[in-house]
Amino acid sequence: MDHAKVVEGMGCEALRVTDPGKIEAALVQAKAMAYALRVPVVVEVILEKVTNISMGVEIDKINEFEDVN
Repeated sequence: MDHAKVVEGMGCEALRVTDPGKIEAALVQAKAMAYALRVPVVVEVILEKVTNISMGVEIDKINEFEDVN
């Protein structure tokens, strides 16, 4: 799901961060945007490229595509 597009479709603004080193800058930018535009700003931080999430209640049903360190 493209959370940024969903948020924008609701009339808000969104920023997407894929580099952990840019999270703080994105939060500062989001605060400035919220103040200037007077709308909520969502900062989406991408943690993984691909995620397969089990919708069940059993933890052993979660599929991992990359080694978990």
